[in-house]
Amino acid sequence: TDTYVRTLQATNRRQEINDMTTAGLMLLVQPARVDGKPSTKTFVWRGRINGKVTKIKLGVFPMKVTDARREAQKLTNKVRAGDNPHE
Repeated sequence: TDTYVRTLQATNRRQEINDMTTAGLMLLVQPARVDGKPSTKTFVWRGRINGKVTKIKLGVFPMKVTDARREAQKLTNKVRAGDNPHE
């Protein structure tokens, strides 16, 4: 949920959290960098295109979880139909 994503705290390591309801959707939580760049929460679709594991950025929080799920489902449907989202 949006509340979970908002309250999720970055650790000192990158976290990859898979969505439990939408195949291929995950949240990447990057820790703050030494140069002062703050931590980030990025929604990413992960799937296979032409046999290769591919990650496509969907958006950065405060993007809503429902919007990320919708976009991930669109990408999954395109790939299943034989389309390449990169083209």
